[in-house]
Amino acid sequence: MRRPLRKRRGQALVEMALITPLLVFILLGIVDLGRAYYQYTVMTNAVREGARYASANWSNSPGGGAATNSNAAAAPFNTVQGRMQYVGNTAGMTFVNDAAHMMVVYYDGTSATLKQCAHWNPATNAIVQDNLYPLTQPRTGDLVRVRLGYTFTPIVPILSQIAGSNFNLVADIRVRIE
Repeated sequence: MRRPLRKRRGQALVEMALITPLLVFILLGIVDLGRAYYQYTVMTNAVREGARYASANWSNSPGGGAATNSNAAAAPFNTVQGRMQYVGNTAGMTFVNDAAHMMVVYYDGTSATLKQCAHWNPATNAIVQDNLYPLTQPRTGDLVRVRLGYTFTPIVPILSQIAGSNFNLVADIRVRIE
């Protein structure tokens, strides 16, 4: 037994009106998730480039010749931070160059446990020796760790209200010094 057609005329319209907000919410959530994944991928590539440069070009001279670190807001290309910022800029992202967002740490690779031997200090713009490391620079086989933090802001206002306004993305890598 079927109902007469005139009694069911608005049923599809009501169902569509009820389900449309949910479908739009899911679609925009997928778009934001894709943006977050893209930005994390760019960060991973930037950290790899910075770590590769740090492992091959260690120097403790800020500003001269082969300086490997810079605390400038727009760091030069011949620095670890500059390499990371360049990768971010080519992808439309801006990485903040400060201690909270960029970190470069050297570890003694000869000991059984990882022991920090040096780190980049953005305040002095120099690599500071830690734990009485005997050498003026790390040796071949030591590790360099490069970390990059970035704040992801969703573009969908509803997602921002539900899950929080910002998410912290972190990319981290350790590479042996050449």
